[in-house]
Amino acid sequence: MCFFVQPECTFILLDPALPDTEGTGQHGGGMIGDVNLFLNDANDPTVAEIEIMIAVKASRRKGLAFEALTIFMAYAVKYLGITCFQAKIGLGNQSSLSLFGKLGYAEVSTSKIFNEATLNLQICGHIKALMNEQAHKLKIGQYEEADQASALCLG
Repeated sequence: MCFFVQPECTFILLDPALPDTEGTGQHGGGMIGDVNLFLNDANDPTVAEIEIMIAVKASRRKGLAFEALTIFMAYAVKYLGITCFQAKIGLGNQSSLSLFGKLGYAEVSTSKIFNEATLNLQICGHIKALMNEQAHKLKIGQYEEADQASALCLG
């Protein structure tokens, strides 16, 4: 599984079981969604809001979101110095709540106005060790088609 790293911290997700998306070159799979990171806490640049979307239904429930989040978080910890991740998830989105729970996130608040839960994951102890282990497996390189895009793959 590979990702394209954009300066705004968006990774495009590929499903290697699908053919390359037409018109994008050869990348090892079809585009299925993205993972985003928002550094919107002006007082603490080590806190990041994270979100994921798998738009292609055929690529859901295959473990790709879990793998993508794990890789993306490892990247953010190693290269951006993130020590706390925050996810805001709709209360009716049981699949995402379960996914983030499996990753170790804990609910810290609920908003009735926005009908969402806020979950946090502190990067310390065994979680930090897991992130560092994953970060050592990352391979980062340039794509020939785009000077600004980098590739991030778990090798």
